[in-house]
Amino acid sequence: MNDEFKDGNVGEYNGQKLPQQEIHVLKELEEMVKRKIPVVEEIEYNTLGYKVKKEKVVGLGIYNKRLPALPENIGQLIHLQILDVNGNRLSYLPKSIENLINLRELRVYNNLLLSLPEKIGDLTHLKTLNARKNKLTSIPESIGNLKKLELLIVHTNKLTSIPESIGNLRNLQELSLFKNEISSLTDKICNLTNLTILRLNSNQITKLPEKIDKLTRLQMLYLNGNQLTSLPETICKLSKLTLLNLNNNKLETIPEKIGTLTELREINLFNNEIILLPESIGNLKKLKNLNVRSNKLTSLPTSIEKLKNLERLWAYKNQITSFPETVIESLKQQGCAIRLDGYVNQGNHGTTKNLE
Repeated sequence: MNDEFKDGNVGEYNGQKLPQQEIHVLKELEEMVKRKIPVVEEIEYNTLGYKVKKEKVVGLGIYNKRLPALPENIGQLIHLQILDVNGNRLSYLPKSIENLINLRELRVYNNLLLSLPEKIGDLTHLKTLNARKNKLTSIPESIGNLKKLELLIVHTNKLTSIPESIGNLRNLQELSLFKNEISSLTDKICNLTNLTILRLNSNQITKLPEKIDKLTRLQMLYLNGNQLTSLPETICKLSKLTLLNLNNNKLETIPEKIGTLTELREINLFNNEIILLPESIGNLKKLKNLNVRSNKLTSLPTSIEKLKNLERLWAYKNQITSFPETVIESLKQQGCAIRLDGYVNQGNHGTTKNLE
């Protein structure tokens, strides 16, 4: 490296002492955005500025400046911990970005990225990678090297698959893959045993892995808007689930042991082809919202009467011809809003009426 860019070669810029190599990058960025880039206290989602700590640039935000590219020398910001360039027009990231080995957060969402760098796995300190709303068609296998990653957000892209190496991300807590074109899931996704939130909605998934029960810490599972026709029985072992979204699929049945998910607060099953709900659903004592509208149900389990915390029961647009008045009365007494074909009770928010 040229002496001008040695870490010990310090200059002054905007009243701050900084390594000359970092000053050089900032000057080039200012030329690209056609304005001065100020020093800031924190890098937020809408920041234009850089953060300095101990005479080093540790954070950089370039928000919504319609940049088509980042400077090739951005890799000289070797102390950078946060890089946020969301809301630009980036179609690629420079190769030198792999030199930013101290990065903890990389936010490149709302751009036009066609791919992520092949060596993104070299950024081994990354905890957050947010690349949503781009044009990504794949994720590099090297992503499996990001062992410290806790948050991976790549929804609203054009992904058709997930790399096998994703199973190495044992510290991952949230994985957001919705609004892609994924048709199948690698079994390796079941290795993500620290996941609490998994968003797979609005894809083309036809089948879930049998070992999904290994996701023992999962609390929120979004599977709506796929092509599922059945669910593995193992899904009933996800004992920490509080939210289960399965609406807008092609499900005909629900596992008999669904009632073992006793932490569930909300389950959405609407717009499927379900014929029967298991009686065990009455064991979901913490359930607040149950939406089964637009299916092929001819009855509802009477065990619903046991759901003493239920606040909303949506079951209209089915083929239900009768439902015990005693159950309806019990639900009404607890303030539950009910919608059946020909019947509406607005619970604590309104009145009851029969529909002709």
